[in-house]
Amino acid sequence: MLRRREREKETRAKPPRRRMVDWSPTVEILSAILDRLGELTQAVAALGGAKPHKLQRAPVPVTAYDRARDRIREKKHHSLVARVLPGRGQARPQKPGDGGG
Repeated sequence: MLRRREREKETRAKPPRRRMVDWSPTVEILSAILDRLGELTQAVAALGGAKPHKLQRAPVPVTAYDRARDRIREKKHHSLVARVLPGRGQARPQKPGDGGG
């Protein structure tokens, strides 16, 4: 029961992702239209004086290029944290003899 709750919490936390197999030019156009309608709704709400809600973008597929770019960004971030905060920069322990110093 506890594991099921943890799995449900994890699935709720992750934003929906679209698979590349399901992606087509038509779906891309429909997603763009959906995003623009959300922006339009926000603009109309702001004109009325209301605070607009956070815009939820339509899900798009994550490509291998996106994953590689994210890994590079994460490496750069860990490197910067290691330089600025020496005690906290070791999120991933280094292997002995790695020459990490």
